[in-house]
Amino acid sequence: MNENITASSNSQAQSAVLERATALHEYIAQGRILEALEEFYDEGVSMQDNLEEPCTGLAANLEREKAWLDSVAEWRGFEVKGIAVVGDTSYAET
Repeated sequence: MNENITASSNSQAQSAVLERATALHEYIAQGRILEALEEFYDEGVSMQDNLEEPCTGLAANLEREKAWLDSVAEWRGFEVKGIAVVGDTSYAET
């Protein structure tokens, strides 16, 4: 019986992660990058592009993204082909 409860809880948790991941990608598709960071990212977030040094902290990443957005002439969208969830981790194919 406990296995069913765990499986059900796992399924509910994965559904919640999928819902949040889908919402995050919708924000990005709409060009709401800074709002997405504020809504979905932790204060201690660390992001790294390719071989660059990691950028740590929400405030630092917001500034980095603002600078990047200032260089974007036109937002043409963002397409997610698929999202998968394993445990509390989501993956997206773009």
